[in-house]
Amino acid sequence: MCEQPKTFTLGVSVFCYSTEAIIDARLFSYLLFYKRIEDEGYKESQGNNYISTEHTDYTSGTIIDAASDMDDDSQWGGANVGVVYDINDKHSLGAEVQYNYYGGSSINNTWTEHTLADITTRTDGNYKSRGDNHMTTATLNYIYKLDDKGSVLKFIGDYAYSNSPDRNNYFDREIDPITLLQRDSTYRDNSLSLNQLGTATVALAKVLSPKVTLKAGVKYTYNNNSNTAVYEYFKDEAWMPNLDKSYDIGYTENIGAAYVIASAKLGRVSLVGGLRGEYTNFRDKAGAIAQNYFDLFPNANLSYSLTEDQRNMYRRKSEAIYAKYGEAGDGSGSGVTYGYKGSRL
Repeated sequence: MCEQPKTFTLGVSVFCYSTEAIIDARLFSYLLFYKRIEDEGYKESQGNNYISTEHTDYTSGTIIDAASDMDDDSQWGGANVGVVYDINDKHSLGAEVQYNYYGGSSINNTWTEHTLADITTRTDGNYKSRGDNHMTTATLNYIYKLDDKGSVLKFIGDYAYSNSPDRNNYFDREIDPITLLQRDSTYRDNSLSLNQLGTATVALAKVLSPKVTLKAGVKYTYNNNSNTAVYEYFKDEAWMPNLDKSYDIGYTENIGAAYVIASAKLGRVSLVGGLRGEYTNFRDKAGAIAQNYFDLFPNANLSYSLTEDQRNMYRRKSEAIYAKYGEAGDGSGSGVTYGYKGSRL
């Protein structure tokens, strides 16, 4: 029969940021804050409004006059909930879910006048953009203490999801200085980036003796990435796609891995040896590329810790070499290490 729970910890927080208001309040473990930040503009700034002007006289006789008036707004916020539950001396659970958001929008009105030989060509533009990023993460872990020596068995799950839409709208109007006819150009683009990453891990750390430890585990990773963008222009009272710029790309990876590591400390000598195997399945979104491969990664390490007398001798020799040649180590060496980290077998 299980013991009564030892501890139960719950944490909750909510946070947000905008250029519109300021609020700061706390209630138990609940946190809410709202802040305003005003950035400096290009030449003249009023809060989140930026104004810039230009006047340039060229030796060729050309005169350029231009102005830009931009308003932008940014928001950032999120929330997270975390729980740690110690069931008894051997079993504990932990979980956390977190959401973060960042977004911003801007409106930019511009005009440019190009004057040559008393003939002025004017172009007006209006540009609107909006971008958002939504990030959600979750983790779940279970820890089982196998004995009093420090041996543990862990089950860990992690998941992250990101959703980032982006939208831009453009309008340009040019006035012919001779005919006074207007030529309009209207176009837009919408893009979306989606990312998912999930892992599931089982990890064992077994203390066989005060000098020998064995570690082993398996891990599965799911990685999905998708990026799409649609570019369009307005013609004949209808939106026409720009296929040269539009795209829809992405890929999916499924990775399975297993490892075993043994370590031993024999006096001043430390030995570590291990082997990791990894299988990867890769597919692109269009189905044109498919790859499957398996790799083995061996690892071995041998280290020896110097005695205090040996460290002092090394320090004296190092200082003597530095005095003679002007270069040496810092004399702080405490051991000698030989290792091998393998790549694919």
